[in-house]
Amino acid sequence: MNAEKSLTVIIAAHNEEHRISETLISLAEQTRPADTIIVICDRCTDGTAAIAGSFGARVMHTTGNAYRKAGALNQALMTVLPELNDEDMILIMDADTALTSEFLASAEERLTKTVEPHHSFAVGAIFLAGSDCDTFSAKALQRNEYLRYAHDLNRRHGRAEVISGTAGLFPVHALREVSDSRGDKLPGGGYVYSLQSLTEDNELTIALKHLGYRSASPGGCTVHTEIMPTFATLYYQRLRWQRGALSTLREYGVTAITLPYLIRQILMYIGVLFAPFFITAATHAIYTVGRLPWSWLWFFLGLIVIVERIWTVRGGGVKSLTLAVFVVPEVLYDIFQHYVFLRAAFDGLTGSREYWDHIEADGSERTKIVAPQLFIACAVALTCLSAMLCIQLGIQWVVIGVVVASGITHSALRATSLDPLVLIHGSYHTEKPGTNLREG
Repeated sequence: MNAEKSLTVIIAAHNEEHRISETLISLAEQTRPADTIIVICDRCTDGTAAIAGSFGARVMHTTGNAYRKAGALNQALMTVLPELNDEDMILIMDADTALTSEFLASAEERLTKTVEPHHSFAVGAIFLAGSDCDTFSAKALQRNEYLRYAHDLNRRHGRAEVISGTAGLFPVHALREVSDSRGDKLPGGGYVYSLQSLTEDNELTIALKHLGYRSASPGGCTVHTEIMPTFATLYYQRLRWQRGALSTLREYGVTAITLPYLIRQILMYIGVLFAPFFITAATHAIYTVGRLPWSWLWFFLGLIVIVERIWTVRGGGVKSLTLAVFVVPEVLYDIFQHYVFLRAAFDGLTGSREYWDHIEADGSERTKIVAPQLFIACAVALTCLSAMLCIQLGIQWVVIGVVVASGITHSALRATSLDPLVLIHGSYHTEKPGTNLREG
């Protein structure tokens, strides 16, 4: 590990006086301390700056920022990058996130340890819910979702599609290359973070991959982050995430890097429409035959899926296990997210205006409310009609079997080096024996 390389932490904050202390305490407890900590206060009207200063952090304030987190980070980076050498490191993190004590040491080790000399890396976090919650609540459902994502990352040896905005460590030369490549090799204009993207971390990941960088998530790079307290706030967060992902793919077009992301989106939307297809087929079978077709094979496959969903949240304790055992709340949560995905698709297709906290369609108030619901209703209706056509042809259960088997197969392959979507652009990389690293 090269001691000459400095590590600067930049924390984006907007009125975070209730959370910033925990974030700064987690930095103070690092086994590899940061050399400089900068808190960029974006239009803060509370005590965030004062608290940050009391911890010895360097406090900066945005000027005329109209681009939320991306704009704040760009202003900080414009000041900080000229002060650093190419081989120095910058950790960019959220103000409501606490790092585990080994985070910086693990991230620096991964960033500086060379496995393949012709590849450079950026290191992202494995994130978990940062606060306790009731067993059946919006927070509990997100907690289980994050636990499964972390488990999935570990099974895939840390191959994450996105360097999480909760915390990411970058070599300075990588951020400079992104900024210099905007308008030429990359979309955007002269900044590290795209000002047009709703999901700046997702866009930056794809930008780095287009420049030849790889993402890594070492097992020691775990963080605890705050989650949405209500379904209303969760709805707008997930709508922004999905709309941002679709917008970024449209902006970059089909490339060797974006193709796997595009295929995953297609497969995800097939999964979204699978629910009404299956319900239609099941309802028809119960109405005409009085029962669902029985198969021990599908019974055991279904049982494996349920057991796997319970097993993967065991790290969350009794509350997480209880929520998973009841099954139905998480099924309803999946349907909630399916609605969000369809709404994001509508917004993307109609070119609705994009906002940080919500997405609003142009036109009359009536159109804004009714049009998305009609689009979603039509999508579901067409899926049901497709199911009825398959029923007439007698192939509905074959179609269902193919979709389920494909999903299970792909989930199993994602845990190995045989993930076809990773192999498309060769981003899978096998570690040398004994390196004990995780990457994607």
